[in-house]
Amino acid sequence: MANEEKQTTKIDKLIIEAKGKHDGELFLADYKFTDVDNKDHHLQFVFREPKEEEMNVYISQFEKSQVGANRMIMQMLIVAPTPKSIMDEIGNYQNAVSTFIQSYLNPLSGVTKEVLPLKKI
Repeated sequence: MANEEKQTTKIDKLIIEAKGKHDGELFLADYKFTDVDNKDHHLQFVFREPKEEEMNVYISQFEKSQVGANRMIMQMLIVAPTPKSIMDEIGNYQNAVSTFIQSYLNPLSGVTKEVLPLKKI
């Protein structure tokens, strides 16, 4: 029970921080991954919907480097906590970035159906 309350508090703090930085629609990403060292990670962050110009840059970059484009758009969309803190947590584990793209960005952009629930905040 205490752990559940701690998680709720962490999410609430993220939402408050994000709403202070961005006044548009915001979404919560909440997923887990295991890295190559078999270490479990739990990512929770607030992100915003991409702008049309950002998607155009993403598509252009995707043609050159899928990995680089995915990391770039993910960093651009994270509102809270900092993009650096999330990218540091992910490190070189590309599957965590791909999960974000496939589970959150693609459904939000209308490319695919939802895989994980898209939580609008």
